[in-house]
Amino acid sequence: MSTDTKHFKTLQFLWSTKKAWFYLAHAKSEARFARTKLGSIWLGLVQVITLIILTFTYSRVLGVSNIKEYFLYLAAGLMIWNTVSTPLNSGCTIFDSHKGTILSYNINPAFYIAEDWGFNALTMLYSSLPVLLLMVAVEPKIMLNLPLFMLTTINILTIMAWPSIILATASLRYKDLGQLIPIFMTIMFLTSPILYKATRLGSMRIFVSLNPLYQVLDQSRNALIIGEFHFVEFIVLTTVNISMLLLSLKILEKRAKLISLYV
Repeated sequence: MSTDTKHFKTLQFLWSTKKAWFYLAHAKSEARFARTKLGSIWLGLVQVITLIILTFTYSRVLGVSNIKEYFLYLAAGLMIWNTVSTPLNSGCTIFDSHKGTILSYNINPAFYIAEDWGFNALTMLYSSLPVLLLMVAVEPKIMLNLPLFMLTTINILTIMAWPSIILATASLRYKDLGQLIPIFMTIMFLTSPILYKATRLGSMRIFVSLNPLYQVLDQSRNALIIGEFHFVEFIVLTTVNISMLLLSLKILEKRAKLISLYV
């Protein structure tokens, strides 16, 4: 086997088993609302209700004059943030949640990562669609920006993967990460311009540029609500995310044989 083939053997494995892990991800998603009347519609409904409440609350708190503009800003921000942050919150427990299977079968651990990613991707679809429809109803011009937004989802889907892989691998030995990450994510949310505009941060705005999740969020949000798209920035961000994905898979590959010892 050539060096290049060895380097990408995890990606090859994931591609060859895509039907299996995606089926399990879909089954997990369906099972979550198996005995409810609305099913997966609940995901979008909760997002919409939360969005409406936060819009009216924070528009008053922040003294927003243009509620329509703020609604679109908040809707895009929350929709994307929930998508990219959820995998990080669950990343620390991926292998622990599959402990029985890991100890019983010799399966490439990337399979469990892919299953979790597929589950989160489906959650993104179900929860984001109603929000997008509501945004289009409020501002029909957003329809014209959807192609640009769809292009930026490359980075959304990528950053849903590599931080989760790193956390899943690291938390095998450092269990405290499972307690620290939710706190860290809450701090990141409150200090990132999601509920408010970046201009309110003043000189502290420089710290936002160090937040990779916000960089993805800001690029996608601008593409969606105002049709702003910077090609060079997109290429740089995509290159960084893909590089981090390959690196994280390589780390996982090297640690694969040790996973059963720590779960």
